[in-house]
Amino acid sequence: MTRRERGWRLLPEVIFTLLVLISLAMVVNRFIVDGKLPQPFVFDINDTFMDWFNTAYYAHNRGAYDTWQSVYPPLSFAFMR
Repeated sequence: MTRRERGWRLLPEVIFTLLVLISLAMVVNRFIVDGKLPQPFVFDINDTFMDWFNTAYYAHNRGAYDTWQSVYPPLSFAFMR
């Protein structure tokens, strides 16, 4: 294997490393600018670890997509049912 071929094999790893470093820089910048880190993906902090409860509830009741605004695929509701 030539040196050039090894370089091409490492290209995806280098790209992903750069993406991780850019993401880290964005988080640090956000902390410096705002003085705090942004919220995680969960907007309702009282509902953080309730995914299994909500999925089980809405597997037996209507409103999973319009009331709860779920993004879960229907297979998970069938599994919980």
